[in-house]
Order: sequence, then structure tokens, then C-alpha cells
Amino acid sequence: MNYQDDQFLTMVEEFLNYAIENDNVKDAYGLSRAVINFLTKNKKELESTPDILDFYNKILVKAEFVALPLLDNNEVVNLLRNNFIRQFEIPFYDFPAKFKNKILGITVFEDRDVFREQVRKVLLDNEEILTGGTTPPRTMEEWLRDYIAKLGLSHVDTLKRSQYFIDLGKDSKLSEKDREKLKVLFDLFEETKLSSLSPFGYDNEVPIVVNNQLCVYRRGRLEKVEKSDIDKIDLTGEGGQKKEAEKGGEIKIKKNISEEDIKRLEELKGVLAAYPEKSLQKKAVEEEIKKLEGGSKK
Repeated sequence: MNYQDDQFLTMVEEFLNYAIENDNVKDAYGLSRAVINFLTKNKKELESTPDILDFYNKILVKAEFVALPLLDNNEVVNLLRNNFIRQFEIPFYDFPAKFKNKILGITVFEDRDVFREQVRKVLLDNEEILTGGTTPPRTMEEWLRDYIAKLGLSHVDTLKRSQYFIDLGKDSKLSEKDREKLKVLFDLFEETKLSSLSPFGYDNEVPIVVNNQLCVYRRGRLEKVEKSDIDKIDLTGEGGQKKEAEKGGEIKIKKNISEEDIKRLEELKGVLAAYPEKSLQKKAVEEEIKKLEGGSKK
């Protein structure tokens, strides 16, 4: 079947829509590989049919957003550099969840921080128009300059960010959709400021049972988990990768940990980054963390 044939184009679009509606990461990833291969092989021929080329490029971008956790780091960086706003064309798309699963798929913590830094740079340089309600329309770069000018470059706490959005709400030219886009942008920008080597940037969620209460160690804090929310936490230690990449994994819940051990665990994770790689001190701290996360043997 001809790649320009209307019936074939409809088939491709329907396949993408199926992957989007079912959040089928594997199918979206397979589609993105097929389109990349097709565009590479037919580059010259497609230059004479810009409408068809544009169609396949749009298919590729949407497929990559759905498959984001499975893309390599450079692919994600390029996607956000050139097509950040295209994610808002995808119904019910949850970018924060996708980005979190991408981060968790990077096994070396130092590499996670390098990736965050790369993403932050492309966000600060991105000239895509994000909001059209302002006069004139503002790019991502312009919005981030405003955000930094008012809130600074260091990590911004929830209260200050809430006030910033309250002030934005006074601008009647900004639609609700515009404000949603800005929230996604600023949430991602704050995420890129964190370090996986610090307690507040520690990405993996560690389920812990304390006095028969299920808790989860999340971003430097121990939070109680209500029964109604159990299905919302990652009990596999895979950060949602079982769902995203079908990797599976054992359920690992740390048991019988005292509150004293929990405080000690937080302290150790906080000092871990201070020691050089492969140093005896760092190795000793890592061993102590493993012992504490394994729970007390009583």
C-alpha cells in the first residue's frame, strides 16, 4: 500500500490513537521506530510532498511522547527542545508521570542528574510559543525568565509557587488551558533543579511498614499511605516501569523499621553525595543504607 494513500494514512493515525487511548507504551515506541526508519529511507522523496512529511512528523512526535520512558536521553532532550507544546495535543496526557518513569529508568543516579541538567538547558532556550492569551504571545523562554525573575533560580517552595499562580490568575487574558501548560512547564523546571543524590531528589519510592502502618519514603519524607491510596504507590520498586515497559518486579515492602532507623536512613541518604565515588566512606554509607532499608531482623 502506498504511504501517501488516504487509507494507509488513516490506518497509521488510528494505530497511534489506539496507543494513546490505551497508554500503550510499547506500541507507541514501535510506531516511532518505524516512522523514523521510514523518514530516513524516504527523505529526498518526502521533500517534494511537504504535507505528507508534516503528517508523519506529527505522528512521530506524538508517538514519542507516549513512549517517552523508553526513549534514550538524547531523544527526550530533542523532543522537549523542538516539540514541548505538542504534548498538549494528546488527550489526557500525563507528562509528569511519563518523565518520572523516564528518570527511574536511568539506573545510575549521577546520570539522572546529567539528564535533568540537559532538560533544564533546553527549556531555558526553547522559543516555542506556549501561551497565546498574552499580548504579545509568550514563549517558554520568556515565561521562564519571568518565573526566575520573581522566584529565583533555587528550588521554589510550594507556597511561593502557589502565590505566583494566584497572581497569574489575575491576568484575564490567560485561559485555563494556558495556566495548565504553565503548570506543566514550571513543575518540570523545578524537577530539573533536584538531584537524585539528595533525599529530596531521591526518585525511588520505598514502601515501609511502621507499627503496622504502611508508609512510603518519598522525596526525603515519610508519608502514611491510606488503604484507598495503596494502588497509587509503586510496590515493585520499579517506579511504574512494570506498567510502562512491562519489566515486572517483585513486591518489596520493608518491614519492622523503627522511627529511629527511619531518621537515620534520611540522614545517611543526605550525606551520601558528599563522599567521592568508589571511596571506602561512600561504600560504608551505602552498606548501612542497605541494612536499614532491609528492616530490622527481630
